[in-house]
Amino acid sequence: MLINSVAHPEDIGRAGEAPKMPKASKRLAWEDKFRRPEVAELFSHYPSKQLATVAEAIRNRLREFTEVQESVQWQGTPWRWTFTYTCELDPTRAWAYLIPDPAKVQLCIPLTTPMVQSLPMRRLKKVVRDGIVYSKFVAGTYWPCWDVQSKANLDELFDLAARKHKYIHIGTEMVSGPA
Repeated sequence: MLINSVAHPEDIGRAGEAPKMPKASKRLAWEDKFRRPEVAELFSHYPSKQLATVAEAIRNRLREFTEVQESVQWQGTPWRWTFTYTCELDPTRAWAYLIPDPAKVQLCIPLTTPMVQSLPMRRLKKVVRDGIVYSKFVAGTYWPCWDVQSKANLDELFDLAARKHKYIHIGTEMVSGPA
């Protein structure tokens, strides 16, 4: 049996050329799993200078804590290349994460159940408290993430980061007091 097929005009190239393949779009450094990006590349993809400035401010403040190591690690979807901050004594996978998503700057501070129980929840700012209470809870760890739009929000989040840092290095007796 013979089937008569007619090629679509767009499929026919010039003088026997193969059809053209669509060009691959260039990936952002943040998305390219197979190439570790430089720090500058992770901040260069923000559409506004304000977001890049906020991300740099978070990074600088996280690096001020003692005994905290920074690394850029692939965390898979949706975090992709992420700044990971670790402390040797931290029972969570990392002390904090700075996620340089091109659409928003995110900060995640994982907390174990004993850490959350030692926090003065009523004295924490509402945005911090709600972030903890409504976060995902996986294997005994809360995963609160905050979208940080401006430097004004940083003090509240870094109060929590300081409390976690004290909990890890000193113990529960210092966490409930002023950070």
